[in-house]
Amino acid sequence: KYGYDLKDFIYVIPEDGALARTEEERRARIDYCEFVGELFLKNTFDKISEWCGKNGICYAGHLMADNYPDSIRCGYFSQVDILRRFDIPGVDYNILDGRGQRIATVNKELFNWTDTYVIDVRDPNHATCILMLVLAIDAEKCSRND
Repeated sequence: KYGYDLKDFIYVIPEDGALARTEEERRARIDYCEFVGELFLKNTFDKISEWCGKNGICYAGHLMADNYPDSIRCGYFSQVDILRRFDIPGVDYNILDGRGQRIATVNKELFNWTDTYVIDVRDPNHATCILMLVLAIDAEKCSRND
């Protein structure tokens, strides 16, 4: 798939990536993570989704730590790739300031006729900005029919 044997670069796989010094080694580490992620999705979430579909059950869920921006791409897979497999994905957002402090939490409620969000803003001075951000996120999701 990648045009080379990933086993040739097994020494750069450890989690911290400190052993990947060249561009080729860094690319091999990324390719390995994507490969493991694809296997994980195929053998877990895809199987569950397929079973739910065959049995007339909506596949709903919520992922651990999906409300932190750095978790969108975590470890060996993309949470977005997993959420696409759900019939009813549950997603929350933490909105952080430049220092990494949470200024708002946004929760999308499930099982409503329309998109419904619960917004908790710590400082009322940020309320309008947070509302605009949530509307932008929702508009983007609607434009993709998510």
